[in-house]
Amino acid sequence: MLKTKTTVAILLTITAVVFNLNLLAQDANDTCTKLNIVAPAYLVLNDTSIHILRDTSAVVCDKYILLTKKNGYSLYSKLLGESQKHHLVNKLFQLLIASSTQDTALLKEQMIKAEDVYTNYSGKIIRKIDIKVLKPFGASLTDTNLLVVSTWGRALNKSHVSTQKRVLKRKLMFKEHDTINPLEIVENTRELSNLPYLQDATIVLTNVSSDSVDVLILVKDKFPWLPAADIYDISNIKMTLQNVNIVGLGQSVGAGLTMNTKSKPVVYLSDVNYSVNNIYKQISGGIGYHVSKNDMEYSLYLNRDIIPLSVRWGGGTQLSRIEQNVVMDPTDVDKSLWFTKYNYAELWSTYLFYAKSKTHKYSDTKYYLPGIAMYHRDYIYRPYVSIDSNSLYSNYTTFLTNIALVSQSYFRLNYFTDFGRAEYLPYGFRLSIIPGYTWSEFGNLPYLGFEIVTVSDIKNFGYAFITLQAGSHFSSHLKQGAVKAEVSFLSNLLHRGRYKYRIFARTTYTTGINRITNDLLYLGEDYGFIGMQEKAWYGKQRLFFETDFLTYTPWYIFGFRFGIFAFGSVGMLGTTDYSVFNNQILASVGTGIYLKNDFLAFNSIQFRVAYFPVTPDGISHFGISFSTIGLLHAVSLLTTKPQVVEYK
Repeated sequence: MLKTKTTVAILLTITAVVFNLNLLAQDANDTCTKLNIVAPAYLVLNDTSIHILRDTSAVVCDKYILLTKKNGYSLYSKLLGESQKHHLVNKLFQLLIASSTQDTALLKEQMIKAEDVYTNYSGKIIRKIDIKVLKPFGASLTDTNLLVVSTWGRALNKSHVSTQKRVLKRKLMFKEHDTINPLEIVENTRELSNLPYLQDATIVLTNVSSDSVDVLILVKDKFPWLPAADIYDISNIKMTLQNVNIVGLGQSVGAGLTMNTKSKPVVYLSDVNYSVNNIYKQISGGIGYHVSKNDMEYSLYLNRDIIPLSVRWGGGTQLSRIEQNVVMDPTDVDKSLWFTKYNYAELWSTYLFYAKSKTHKYSDTKYYLPGIAMYHRDYIYRPYVSIDSNSLYSNYTTFLTNIALVSQSYFRLNYFTDFGRAEYLPYGFRLSIIPGYTWSEFGNLPYLGFEIVTVSDIKNFGYAFITLQAGSHFSSHLKQGAVKAEVSFLSNLLHRGRYKYRIFARTTYTTGINRITNDLLYLGEDYGFIGMQEKAWYGKQRLFFETDFLTYTPWYIFGFRFGIFAFGSVGMLGTTDYSVFNNQILASVGTGIYLKNDFLAFNSIQFRVAYFPVTPDGISHFGISFSTIGLLHAVSLLTTKPQVVEYK
């Protein structure tokens, strides 16, 4: 009998969750609302439920749900009663109700300028800095008093080693007795929020006086163990396990196994990596070993990113040993794989200078960034190479410089890559000129390139992202050059109850300038054509268009938040002599599910099903993928490392 009652109660609880998701469609009010309440009723304000037994009136200035006999009072009462009778049901009921991740600064706005939150405190002296680290389960940044309601949540919290405060303190770019600079606070908040071992982070200014403030650094840890899977098909599955915060030190270690029935051995170690986010003064580094289908790489890197107002010198180095099995010329009938092995090194540095405004004061958002870089490749094993044969595999050293003019600020928005928490989208522009020189086995040539990148807000419509790059080596004529253009659009956030929507569209075009014969562009899995052998579709020009319709649902199960997306894409390849519009179109349509976890160190999980109207012989018209690759990716206008325009 007890088992039957418990089962009924559990089913009733789940039904109530679905019911309440619809009730919670009430959006935040811009003004206070007067309610005339007919008893009996429940008035729900955030996480507080008030049982009203007499007719009354109330003035409400926050989100609310009013449950009367006409819209759910009876069902809510029954749920409340059943959950209190059964301990298991009560726990499940609490577990399935999501704590809000809504950024409270954005309750009434689509987006704001990120620095506006701190503008009123500009110039005030920092008296004291406190750091508070919340456990993965329970309290949130918007409600630090929220209790852990589940047994397994309490158990995992006990096993979790919190991020050490000294690790977080080393990430701060201000100290006690400094003055508040709103832009610096935004940069620091963004840096903390992007740490792989934190769910979220915010900087709160408290105890405000006429000339000073206290600063509270409030962060919430993720549970550091990160399992991940990339399922390309039944015969090719990759599983990895990562700890992104070893004993609270902010260091990461991981390993991965791949099962491929077409390889020997069938199961092999495919990844080993170790990294430190902040070794010293914002310098990060790591080592790694990686094996994919036809490649193996050993690598070591150090990197320091530019952070305006705090880190003006940036740079990095990378050392790699790479082994590949490659098809020398995909246009040839002979598709034999050739083994190559080479050492690769790069070294680069850049420095930030503040531009002057019209009032001759230094600007906090416009910068000049000169930089230098060196790239070197030295083959150990390769097929026969000459100026007329396989010269794509020649050794080279390239030296580049650049000068970039950058303007960058941030919009604060949400429901971009996450479900409600504050996110920071850069806007502004980057203009770069990139001169250089390459020494190779078969000739030494100068190089010249340029780049224009803009991110802008289209009022009441969305955001536009535009990139134009062109560059080439040259002597008496242009050689081994490339032109790339990309235009992307992200709509404003659309609402229907608690469901939220965005539309994303992207068009890219790439073409070469006097490229080597077997230096080609491809369409394959990197462009969403699941199961396609990448080198079955090749050319010298490529045009690609994709659009996604994203739905951020209110569904919440065991810490997972769900997004649903539908997509369509079209790819076309052309030759040197014929445009992309003269060749066959490769297209795909499909749908998928996108998951983010509030507590665990998941980036995201994506399950995708696609249909291809046209495929090469032997390739299915349907493709299925399961991966940890995100749907949308943030951009940075301060990526100013000198590079040749990529042709791939």
